[in-house]
Amino acid sequence: MAQNNLYYYLVLIIKGKNGAALSGSIIKDSPLWGGIIRRCICMAKCDFCGKEVSFGIKVSHSHRRSNRTWKPNVRRVKAIVNGTPKRVHACTRCLRSGKVTRAV
Repeated sequence: MAQNNLYYYLVLIIKGKNGAALSGSIIKDSPLWGGIIRRCICMAKCDFCGKEVSFGIKVSHSHRRSNRTWKPNVRRVKAIVNGTPKRVHACTRCLRSGKVTRAV
């Protein structure tokens, strides 16, 4: 296996006007790939209701405390936004309640 030819880089991309939402992408750069392939690792946040990761403390039976996260069930779906189909991140509650109109 030619692992010495394959390099992984983590590139952070800052988006947004006010809050500067942070997302990352992993870039595979290798002569074997013939170029650069980019895969986006997006934050678990709904584009419609704004539901995002929440933080808290996990408490065991012996009352030992450790930090934990609760992630929303976010799906990447093709929906109609302003009359045009677009890929968006939507939580399952917004999909079930009808806030998101799916593009077929």
